[in-house]
Amino acid sequence: MRALIWTLARFFRIDARLTRIERGVIDAVGSQLNSSARRVWEKQVQAIYKIQRLPGGVEVDFYMRDGKGQSPTVLPRFSHVDEFVIAKVTIDIPAARAHLKASVWCVSGRLFSIEYEGSVRYLDEVLGADPTSELHLSAQLTNEASALD
Repeated sequence: MRALIWTLARFFRIDARLTRIERGVIDAVGSQLNSSARRVWEKQVQAIYKIQRLPGGVEVDFYMRDGKGQSPTVLPRFSHVDEFVIAKVTIDIPAARAHLKASVWCVSGRLFSIEYEGSVRYLDEVLGADPTSELHLSAQLTNEASALD
C-alpha cells in the first residue's frame, strides 16, 4: 500500500515543499496585503501540508489543516466565501529572458492555487541549472483583495 501511495504521489508530484518560484509568488502576494490580511495569509501558508502540482506545470494546488497537536485552533480565513483571484503575478528570469504570468486563487477564504498562463517547468529548469539566477516577481492585487480585512 505504501508503494502505491508513493507512486501516486510521485506521479502527481504531491509534496509539501514549495519550489523557489512558488515561495516567490506567495511572498510577492503577501507583501502587497495590509497587515491584518498578511497575518491571515502567513498562517495559511504555514498550515500547508500538501502541494499538488498538476501535470504540465500549469497549476499548483495547496491543502492546509486547521491547527495541529492536542488543542487545534481554527485556521483564519478571509471573509470572502466564494472563489476569487487574490492577485496576478508576473515572474521573470532576466538572464534567460523567460517570463510567465500567474493567477493566485483563494477558495472559501483560503489560499488554494497558483494557475500559470503556460507551463512553469522551463523557469524551474532554468533555476535548477543556475540557482544564482535572479528571479523577479511582481504582484498586483485584484479588487477583491483590496477589500480584505
